[in-house]
Amino acid sequence: MKYPNFKNDTRWHIFYTMKKLKTALEKPSTQPRGREILEIIDRNLRGLNTNEATTFPIEGLSKALSIIDKIILGINFGAPEWPNKLLDLYGPPVKCYVMPFIEEDFPLSDIQKFFPNWEQPCEWYLLPFDVEEQDSPLNLQFLSEHLDRAWAMYENRAYNCFALIFSPALSLLTSSYERFAWKDLEAFDWPEKIKEWFALLSHYSAENAVSSHVWDWEWDEIVYATSLFLDNIPPCQNKEKALDIKNILIAGSIVASYKVYSGASLEELTSLERLIAFACDGSLFLSRYQMS
Repeated sequence: MKYPNFKNDTRWHIFYTMKKLKTALEKPSTQPRGREILEIIDRNLRGLNTNEATTFPIEGLSKALSIIDKIILGINFGAPEWPNKLLDLYGPPVKCYVMPFIEEDFPLSDIQKFFPNWEQPCEWYLLPFDVEEQDSPLNLQFLSEHLDRAWAMYENRAYNCFALIFSPALSLLTSSYERFAWKDLEAFDWPEKIKEWFALLSHYSAENAVSSHVWDWEWDEIVYATSLFLDNIPPCQNKEKALDIKNILIAGSIVASYKVYSGASLEELTSLERLIAFACDGSLFLSRYQMS
């Protein structure tokens, strides 16, 4: 009986991984953050003595190389815009990257368990993205989950702060109207049609619904942004101040949900989605300009 030569298999696996890595690094379209991760992998694999590597536990080494293969594949495919944009703004103080084909939340430094000499200049958190998932500023359930998961990894405990921050939007986008106390919002200066709609929604609110007082929401900004979205104007700033992206996203979700309630067409919703994206980019540009 002929047994497989695990040492040669490992050398070939490293060789083909390096070949895929070289191709990915040579692609001009590789995103900057993806390129940073590839360069970390490249430095470590180039510094790996293949003879020494064959002395590592086969199962662990194989798992590490399989993870690296999936990372390269995901970076080649391309990362989603919105989860990465929000993690840059509101994520923990480490580098985060949401990408397809990895199967679970993964601190890149965990590869040290399999490659003892693995080095990287800073921590990276890699989070999975299903390619069938909608990459949209209106997919706040997905976006808030990834923010909470990144913070949970960082703090090593359960974390649901962003599920709370976006709870008004999540209540609307998931048609779970009982989750939020809509009657609390009727006192604000909403456009009349929105105020009437909230009055209808308030009948669904449960006794234990999230109140408008449990988080320091900037309702004045949200009301202002909602009014502009209804007039098809991108709300980027209010009184010389760039709007917080969280407030833009909540306002956009309110208007999108109201439009669905009013029977808006798919074209109208697509147009609103573009308007929300433009407003976020405009606000980011303004905030960076004001800081410079």
